Amino acid sequence: MTKKINDIGLFYLPMVVLPGESTTLHVFEERYKALVRDAIDEEKPFGILMPQKMNREYGSLVRVKEVTKSYHDGRFDIEIVGEDIFKILDKTDDPECLYDNAQVEPIKTEPGMIRDSLLNAYFEYSVKQLKHDPSYSFSKNMSVYELANKCELTMIEKYKLISTSSPDIQQNILQNHLNIVNALFNQEEALKQKFYLN
Repeated sequence: MTKKINDIGLFYLPMVVLPGESTTLHVFEERYKALVRDAIDEEKPFGILMPQKMNREYGSLVRVKEVTKSYHDGRFDIEIVGEDIFKILDKTDDPECLYDNAQVEPIKTEPGMIRDSLLNAYFEYSVKQLKHDPSYSFSKNMSVYELANKCELTMIEKYKLISTSSPDIQQNILQNHLNIVNALFNQEEALKQKFYLN
């Protein structure tokens, strides 16, 4: 049975941070400054959850890696790293707390080997667009999130990815993304070639 986590502070943002992904936040609201200070002082993660008008069933469990800048008015910039994905179970009410808290359940992705067609699509993407060395080999044993963090997914694609624990569905999401990106790149290159020939 998956272990529940109690009293995770919630930071509402239209953002998904995948496990292993790093990003920065500019923290200026009082409730979120209190949330981040508590997360740092107590060395615990907090949750990033979509705003109310968006889907809020799943979120990202993140941890503060570093405070990169502090401002004289109390604002600060932080670097965070994704640790896990969670599902909201229940909000917890604490009138003395400035920010919302919740009981959450970590969502574990079922292990699965990356399929060849997905690795081939990523290889094409990495060589043509990221300019990686063609001799570099990719491991089938990397996690779906490791691969996803290399693919520049949209927020909607990331949310679709975290809202399922099925490796087949997750790999389909990545495959569709890379197929579209590769096709658009090839089409653009063909147009450039046609322009040069004329």
